[in-house]
Amino acid sequence: MKRNTKRAAAFLALLIGTLAMLAASGIFLFTRRNAEGISFAQQQGDASVLNGVCISGILEDSFHSVGFASQGQSITHRALRQTMLEQETVYTPSVTYYHEPLPGVEVERRACAAGEQVELDGGNTVISSTEPSICETAQGFALYLTDFCATQNYAYRVPTQVSYRGRLSTLFVESSNGEKGEILASTAAWTNNERCSLVQVGERCYAITVTDAFCRGTGGIYDVTGLVDKYSWSAGESRLYERENLYPVELRGGEVQILSMQACGEKLALFIQVDGGLTLRIVTPGSWRTEQIIALPGWTEGNIADLRYGSAHFMCKGRYAVLSVLQDAAPPEEEAGLQCDVIDLERGMVVEQLLSMPPSPEGGQRPLSLQDALYMDGTLYLLSLAHRDYGNPLDELDPRAQTAFFPCLSVYRDGELVFFCTVRSGQQEDLRAMTPVCREYTQLKLEERREAL
Repeated sequence: MKRNTKRAAAFLALLIGTLAMLAASGIFLFTRRNAEGISFAQQQGDASVLNGVCISGILEDSFHSVGFASQGQSITHRALRQTMLEQETVYTPSVTYYHEPLPGVEVERRACAAGEQVELDGGNTVISSTEPSICETAQGFALYLTDFCATQNYAYRVPTQVSYRGRLSTLFVESSNGEKGEILASTAAWTNNERCSLVQVGERCYAITVTDAFCRGTGGIYDVTGLVDKYSWSAGESRLYERENLYPVELRGGEVQILSMQACGEKLALFIQVDGGLTLRIVTPGSWRTEQIIALPGWTEGNIADLRYGSAHFMCKGRYAVLSVLQDAAPPEEEAGLQCDVIDLERGMVVEQLLSMPPSPEGGQRPLSLQDALYMDGTLYLLSLAHRDYGNPLDELDPRAQTAFFPCLSVYRDGELVFFCTVRSGQQEDLRAMTPVCREYTQLKLEERREAL
């Protein structure tokens, strides 16, 4: 009898303890209710500008993914399943050049032993391979569109009407039969950071030939649908595909240079340098008619080069488009900022130019990594990422640290900053992450809100 009484007392004590813990947990969560989720923080200026836009994105790490979207001046969020995340993820394959010496061009070719140091570009680039290799140098190359320039045997190749007249050196792995294999290094820009623009409109994928002053012939747009989205190739399958140049652009001996191509709704936006000046062409796929040719004044050679290397941003939404590039600092009196051109696509002209220099948020650096932009009703919205400013570099390695990058919204009207804020996750949301520093904000978007508050 006494034993049963003791058991009942122990069970009652355990039950009371459990209820006490649940009550304490509930009280804690209630007191921290304002620290949950994702919200606008560090607001400066007129917050009513948030009512007309929707800001959305995903905050993710290796374990959790949270989608969020603003509704006026508040933000709602929800956990995303892996299948939902995969639906949100957009894969964009790269398109670049493969180059072969032109027929009749003299080629300097030498074999290099394993471990031998090979000088390229007059000694500016020195590389050694653990395998036997072949070094080729020539002046004059045929250019092919391909998916990845470093592969010799497993990439498609689309011949273009562009030839490159500069001098290039390329180091290949020597295959077992003595032929050229994989590219180890090259002085060609497209083997490093230069890529040809790839744009998908509907179900079609279009690539454009990016050119510079050494390029000759006719550039243009090629339909590479079925090539860039093919994930495997059968042994012995042909890699050479003839494609029509759908939108020929005469390069005029290098005076005309094709820099980039971007999507503009259902149309294509081509950035072309003509006699040193930057122009934008709006082209309709299918008819391949030029709808607009718009002059873009005030672009320096350095900023034009950013277009060629994919460092500039072009956001086209409805009637207006925003073209932006990072403007480097000119010390000691100037700071870095974002040069932004607002383009009226109906009138075919630049309607606003400004240098965005948003403030540095608390605990972070100036947000200059632009993610999206929107222009409406004379107001320019810029959504950028700021890097957290760690007082001690070792703090970044602390698993309890917060997300390394966080979004910031800058709003301009008549060239003046009228509102600024950050997007921050709450403490409860941070506690759910195993390694907050590894989390990142992705797929950040700015859209017009149809039903403004």
